[in-house]
Amino acid sequence: MVNQGDISLSHVGTSDMVADIFTKALGPKVFSTHCYALGLRTRHPRLGSASHSRGGV
Repeated sequence: MVNQGDISLSHVGTSDMVADIFTKALGPKVFSTHCYALGLRTRHPRLGSASHSRGGV
């Protein structure tokens, strides 16, 4: 199909490839942007914060 011209392939960089959250270690900003684009939301917005990780409330 590619050889026949029915499908065109092009490079998509990490800044636009939302599936990279499943395959690469991304910085927090890119990770959050891609999660939002996929409709993923956290149920625990403070998860990972300093007070939470130390057992604080």
